[in-house]
Amino acid sequence: MKRKRLSSKRFKWGLLIALAISVGIGSVAAPAIAQQKVVKWNNGDWKSMDPAFVTGVLESYVVMNIYAALVQWKYGSMEIVPDLAESWQISDGGLTYTFKLRKGAQFHKEYGEVTAEDVKYSYDRILNPATGAYLAKNYKMIKEVKVVDKYTVQLILSEPYAPLLMRLTAFKAGGIVPKAAVEKYGKKFGMNPVGAGPFEWVKGNPRGDMVLKAFDKYYAGKPKLDQIVFPHIVDATTAYVAFEAGDLDLVNVQDPEIFKKYKADPKIELQTRPGLNINYMVMNTRDKPFSDLKVRQAVAHAIDKKALINTVLKGLATELTGPVPTGCDYYTADVKKYPYDPAKAKALLKEAGYPNGFETTLYTFIWGPAVDVVTAIQGMLAEVGIKARIQADEPSANFEKVWTGKTPVAFFRLTRSSEPNAYLQTQLDPESFPQWNFGHYNNPEVNKLMKEGVQTAEPAKRQKIYAELQKKIMEDLPNVWLYSDNVSVAYHPYIKGFKLDPLWTKKLYPVSVEK
Repeated sequence: MKRKRLSSKRFKWGLLIALAISVGIGSVAAPAIAQQKVVKWNNGDWKSMDPAFVTGVLESYVVMNIYAALVQWKYGSMEIVPDLAESWQISDGGLTYTFKLRKGAQFHKEYGEVTAEDVKYSYDRILNPATGAYLAKNYKMIKEVKVVDKYTVQLILSEPYAPLLMRLTAFKAGGIVPKAAVEKYGKKFGMNPVGAGPFEWVKGNPRGDMVLKAFDKYYAGKPKLDQIVFPHIVDATTAYVAFEAGDLDLVNVQDPEIFKKYKADPKIELQTRPGLNINYMVMNTRDKPFSDLKVRQAVAHAIDKKALINTVLKGLATELTGPVPTGCDYYTADVKKYPYDPAKAKALLKEAGYPNGFETTLYTFIWGPAVDVVTAIQGMLAEVGIKARIQADEPSANFEKVWTGKTPVAFFRLTRSSEPNAYLQTQLDPESFPQWNFGHYNNPEVNKLMKEGVQTAEPAKRQKIYAELQKKIMEDLPNVWLYSDNVSVAYHPYIKGFKLDPLWTKKLYPVSVEK
């Protein structure tokens, strides 16, 4: 039987109908695929995401997304508000803190409900010397963690500690962890963190990108973002290029010229505020030449802080008058000052036995404007006869060298909350070495006042103690405090709900994407 041939016209219409069915009708019937809401914000080298071993800012920026703690800072501020603990009471005398936990808060990866036993385990682990937790000293006032019932836990102190709540956030070591996960991963827990925060760990390594995903069972509700990616971009210039190309959604802005450029661009949102941080030079008070107060005073008089801020930092910083930032609680400017005076610096060096100056090595980390600042300081010191060779390293390598306590002088940056003890104890308490107090400063009178400051609850009395502390420290001048840099973040307009806090953290729970 002879087949009929379809005309080309009939064939074309048949093909069009088939395409209409396959494309048009099919597209109506198929479920729509929602676009993932992903935010990218670069980060640098880090060591561990285990609260027991978090000490650097780069880890601290990220862990607040992963962990929940007893309390937290209200988004964008330093105000203490509930987190895993719905409420708390402090006993008369300030020795017992009783926390009532919220019911139903879950750990990531099916590790179950957060209970008082988990809180006890987390703090006992930090305090156990066998753990070797970096910030165990920050919790040495805790004598016992007592489980009252499934949802009630007490922290019993050996002595009053007024700023305790500030230590109980997830910013560094305060995140609550599940025992089963820690035991499963062992020393690798820091590369496989499990918390109860708004985002859970997907993957990452200290020299690569990190990926977090929304935690569906977060007690406060699922995040508006599906995923956060922290691309490993250490170089600031590379980060700015990636941001402008649309490969990053947010970027920290430290370069004054970039700040000016972004501020003038109507297509870029920019938030900035004074930071709770200090940039300073640590001098080794144990070894010559910096063991001599006159040498330390000479260094202070040799540095033109106003010129640093106006030229290198283009005004994006605030001059420090002492060991705490101006936005810190109980700050005072009524301390001994060391104004820029090269002639006086030379005279002090001569009195100290260095009429021709001396040679030294100035250590710094490679991050933000640090190298530019140190280079400017190098020139200022040279004018009074101090020849400083610069040793610049990536942050992790720099820390390893400075932590030995053998560096003669080092430029450093410290970020803490608004509580003054967080700055003073970290920098100047002899027990803070080797993680901090690299200059081996030790003044028994200052140590006594620092202890009184944290044991005193009444604000007026604390104000008096911390004012006296700042005065005594500036008379000893173990460090040269330079400036607090402003914290600034640029982001694209489709990022909604973002609030910059003075610590520059990268907490993104309330943020959404509206493209």
